[in-house]
Amino acid sequence: MKQTVKIFLKYSWVLLIAAILSGCSSKPNFMKYDVVFYAPLGTNINEVGSNIPILQQTYTNDKNFLIGDYLDVPSSIEIFGNKLYIADKYNRRVSVFPLTPGGNATNFAILPTGEGYSFGTPFQVTLNKYGEIFVLASGSNEMPSFTLQTNEDETIRTIPGKGQTNFNLYYIYKFTPDGKFVYLIGENGIHSEGMHYPERIDNDMFDNLYAYFKDYENENPNWLIKRFSPSGELGFEFNTKYISPTNTKDGNVFLGRVSDIYNLKNDERLMIYSENSILKRKDKVVETPDEFFHSIDVYSVLQNAITRNVTSSKKYLDEFISITKDDVLVLYSFDNKYSGIRFRFIEISSAINKEEVYYAPVISEHYVYIKFYVDNNGQIYSIIVKDNSYFVVLRWKKVKSRGLS
Repeated sequence: MKQTVKIFLKYSWVLLIAAILSGCSSKPNFMKYDVVFYAPLGTNINEVGSNIPILQQTYTNDKNFLIGDYLDVPSSIEIFGNKLYIADKYNRRVSVFPLTPGGNATNFAILPTGEGYSFGTPFQVTLNKYGEIFVLASGSNEMPSFTLQTNEDETIRTIPGKGQTNFNLYYIYKFTPDGKFVYLIGENGIHSEGMHYPERIDNDMFDNLYAYFKDYENENPNWLIKRFSPSGELGFEFNTKYISPTNTKDGNVFLGRVSDIYNLKNDERLMIYSENSILKRKDKVVETPDEFFHSIDVYSVLQNAITRNVTSSKKYLDEFISITKDDVLVLYSFDNKYSGIRFRFIEISSAINKEEVYYAPVISEHYVYIKFYVDNNGQIYSIIVKDNSYFVVLRWKKVKSRGLS
């Protein structure tokens, strides 16, 4: 009997230790995905545009040319009410598809010319909580040319060509949920002159519309933010050049640069993402910066001041993806240690920031990755291209990963 008890206790400890170790696994739980949409690349109404015709024309005589190295498709999407909205810059329309298994029939499309409006090429699309559609598009009726540009991460994308008549004038067009034109917004609000190209458009839960511009007055560009009311009037402007470029941390002075900025959805505060390099260490000037960190801070427009630090990191070079309708910050970065994409969901509604971490694997090399997208509910999606022939949207199934360093 005693021997039986000893054996039982021995194996109980083994099982307990195994359970503890499994709970502290050194590897993250990678998410799996479902395919929620696919459509062929092409020009027909049930297809999604791409730059393949441009590439084939440009590299006709280049035998070493691989389309996958330069392939580009529309990357501005919105998912709302089980529908997929695509700003199809290559087919010059906003396409609306149902998100149904195997379904690829178009519900409707906003074409470049309709009752009361005319635009050139749509580049971005966003929706408010009522399903009203906002489209950032060029004001020119001419077909745009596209040029190839290499980004800092050495990826290739196509951008609007320069020198076209009125092509550098952009407007934000508002449509009803069923695609009827309402009004257009220009530089100074409803029915004003065209604006420069915004890096991003967004909205909040009060139906305000935001446009984010990069202001290249000096070597380090500032961000200019404009907010428009539900009726299209310009409500306020804010420029990050008014934020002090230096900040003090642990007795050291850092030089900061605002690299991105987003708006919260439920109040008038802004989330500022900064890159900081050391300028002085204990009153001694640092000639060659050797200490860096990234930070996200809450900026109050009403107080004209940074009121709170949300997170700082020397390890991860996170990037913003989105802020959800519940004001949850969504960041991502590539984790070299685990060879995966690390997502951080940070709740800032309380004094202690609650954080959830998720990991997505790197998708097979047989697919061309375009971008990640997070909807207002915090659901993660990916846009990929399969076999240089299909536009595909993946929805990731969240599985939490904890205790990773």
